[in-house]
Amino acid sequence: MVVEFSSSNDASSSSSSRSERRPRHSWSELQRANTARYPRQLVLSQELCLEATEKNPEPTELPPPLGCTMGAMGARILVCVLGPGKRYLAERLCWYLKFFHGMRCEVFDANEVSRAEVLAYIDDPDETAATQLMRSNPAEDDVDRLKMNVDVGKIAVVVGDGVAWGGTTREDRERMRVAAHVKLLFVEYVGDKSVETINEEEEVRYVKIHNYGETVIVRRVRDYQLLLVVKYLAHAHPRKRVVYLTRHGQSEYNKLKKIGGNPGLTDLGTAYARWLGESFVRREGIDSTPSRLWTSSMRRTIETARYLPHPLLELSSGRSWHQMQHRVYRNLDELFAGDYEGMTYDQIMAENPDEGGLRKFDKLGYRYPRGESYLDLIARIDPLITELESYEEPLLVVSHQATLRVVYAYLTRTLRADAPKIDLPLHTVIKLEWDEGAASTPAETRYRFSAAEDDGQQHF
Repeated sequence: MVVEFSSSNDASSSSSSRSERRPRHSWSELQRANTARYPRQLVLSQELCLEATEKNPEPTELPPPLGCTMGAMGARILVCVLGPGKRYLAERLCWYLKFFHGMRCEVFDANEVSRAEVLAYIDDPDETAATQLMRSNPAEDDVDRLKMNVDVGKIAVVVGDGVAWGGTTREDRERMRVAAHVKLLFVEYVGDKSVETINEEEEVRYVKIHNYGETVIVRRVRDYQLLLVVKYLAHAHPRKRVVYLTRHGQSEYNKLKKIGGNPGLTDLGTAYARWLGESFVRREGIDSTPSRLWTSSMRRTIETARYLPHPLLELSSGRSWHQMQHRVYRNLDELFAGDYEGMTYDQIMAENPDEGGLRKFDKLGYRYPRGESYLDLIARIDPLITELESYEEPLLVVSHQATLRVVYAYLTRTLRADAPKIDLPLHTVIKLEWDEGAASTPAETRYRFSAAEDDGQQHF
């Protein structure tokens, strides 16, 4: 798990002496004080490195920021998604920002809450451990600057229509712009007649989206966090979609219970590849209707996809479609185990039991020596997600256990701290299906080719 905690104790000091200005509380004390309110942002295995020792009496007081936990970098943002029926997209946006960027984001319905209630959420003081430590050890006459940009920030996404506030009219948008003490963005889906369309003469930040990404107009948006919002909403749509996830067939290393490496398939793994390409896709009807295929760059996934059909389909629109055109992404490669590539877990524990213990303690944040962590996987999978969200055709992803755990966790709204525990057996296809405009959590069906075997990677 990854955690960030707070304490209600006053950790400030006014002395100008470096030794006297040190905070009364260490990171460890603050992070143990309250685990409920801020449940993220620290790789637990780094905690001991923040304590003073004889060798390092003046230690770094804060853990390093991670790419997938920096969130809104202290920003306070209000996003108004204009028009009816957009809560589904707003909730998906918030989940994306939480899962891949660690942002604190909530959706509010303007028909149910007042503007004051939304602003109260945004203005609620940040009491994360990072903020408390920065405030407790200020440079002289520079306290205000240090209070900013050290927490993950907050985003409120407002949906709703036909109300006295929420930005659906030009007058209300201007009133909100003048009064705003937060970053304010309006999102208009072109063609919605319940909204007074945004005019380019208005002095507000806005994005106009036509036909869910066919045309996107962006004005006055320069901030990194707001560009993330625009990027996601420019790709997301509420239409029906299907995603199939499967690990590669059994590899030679699976048979030996080794992790990592770039082995080929066993005879059993090849039999699974044949079943996938010759039987499963035909049964699902994705051999003859426009569909897509992604694999990692590793030998075992490419061999698993070798029997999938790739005919040239003639569509009713007159266009041609290269069926399941093979797209290879290194972002989908397996978690890199560094020094432990090609080893079994028994060998790892025998050679270095301390490292094994650290990984069990914090499987999400632990990084293999000269290797990767699950947080690293989250950061490298992020660029693929907006493309995945834009697809309307069925997508088959052939990848690896750790990588698919992250993808599956995101798609099923599973907390990323729980991603390393997800059960994804070999020789199983997971079908995730969203109906048009339906709930954000998909319907799930699992298809198994053969009984799961112990591949030695349950702890990977």
